[in-house]
Amino acid sequence: MDTALAVVFLSPLLLLLVAAETPVYGLYETCVVSQLSGNQNPFNYTEVVTQGLFSGPDGNTTVDGFYYQAYERSNVGGSEKLTPDGSPQWCVRYSPSSPGSFDMTFIITNSSGTFTLKTDSFEASDDKLAGFIKLGSNQVHFQYANKSTYYPVGENVCWVGEGQGTYGYDDYFGKLAANGGNYARLWLTDRAWDDLTVEVKLGNMSLDDTWRLDYVVQLAEKLDIHLLMCTESYNNFCTVSDGAHPYFWWICLFIQSCSDLYLGSV
Repeated sequence: MDTALAVVFLSPLLLLLVAAETPVYGLYETCVVSQLSGNQNPFNYTEVVTQGLFSGPDGNTTVDGFYYQAYERSNVGGSEKLTPDGSPQWCVRYSPSSPGSFDMTFIITNSSGTFTLKTDSFEASDDKLAGFIKLGSNQVHFQYANKSTYYPVGENVCWVGEGQGTYGYDDYFGKLAANGGNYARLWLTDRAWDDLTVEVKLGNMSLDDTWRLDYVVQLAEKLDIHLLMCTESYNNFCTVSDGAHPYFWWICLFIQSCSDLYLGSV
């Protein structure tokens, strides 16, 4: 199905409106390209905040925005190489749960003040997508938002080969889907996503790894694979003894062993 695209120039901001029509349980996204002032940290909520204000059949919803950099990937000697594609952007995403008309206002607040941009009105079409997965009424089996049954068939996909990056997930997920798999547990821990977890400072994020994660999620969607995100591992607290983990300094104040993390009162 074709969707209309629109681009509006608002100096010094470039506002990108993605799709004029979004399916229920689909993805609506709007991005703004803007220069940061001085030493402003885009990951510090006290320095800059972006929000999308959505109103429509779902009611009024506020969704936090996020800082994002797109990349182009290439395979160089069997290893993934990422090259920045354009400038960093502020983005906000929303998934409507009801059909109908929605309005969206994008708000940016920083040291210069608060800017409110009425960006778009979009239509959420009832394309009969199954929706998000949750426990069924019996609290035992899984079901989609439309109440159809979801039976997961898959495996842990903890990491790919060294240097493969997203190309490794192309291979793994492609084979998983070809064999009837519809589920994967994605390990977002130090070994799997180094820059996302252990090689950054507290209050910072790796834009290349967040792009990789975005790519993997979109790949899974195309292949009808549903993801369970594993966001923490005991390895971060037991094997990272050199303080590389961004929260290592804080954790060491309160726990003496790995079991304290799960069984203690911290």
